[in-house]
Formats: sequence, structure tokens, C-alpha cells
Amino acid sequence: MRLTAQALITKKRTVPWSQVARLDIRDGTLYIDDAQGRTIEVLIVSDTPNFYVFHTLARQLRTQSQPTSS
Repeated sequence: MRLTAQALITKKRTVPWSQVARLDIRDGTLYIDDAQGRTIEVLIVSDTPNFYVFHTLARQLRTQSQPTSS
């Protein structure tokens, strides 16, 4: 998996950050869901190098892509 400023890129697809709805860690697993509630990717925390850096960056990129309310 790769992260860019514009999208989350998996082996199967590219998802713009604006369509990433949720990053949820449960029982040592990160679930990444899209706006329709479908799981984009599942990562085992202990198998992911530099997981906390990855998670912090992914959260920041997702937050930046969300529209701001005025």
C-alpha cells in the first residue's frame, strides 16, 4: 500500500482521500473503509513496518481532504 497527498493506493485500486471515511484499529488490526462503508484494506498492525508513522500520516491526509464547514 502507498500513500500520496491525493490518494490511498492499494494493489487493487486507488481511492482519493475524500472517499476514505474511516481508519479504525480493533484488536491489532487497522480497517480502512470508504464512504459507502466498504472495506478498502485491512492491515495487521504488527506486520506493518513503521505502523504508527503510517497511521498518523494516513489520518492527517484524510483529515486534510475533508471539506471544511464555514
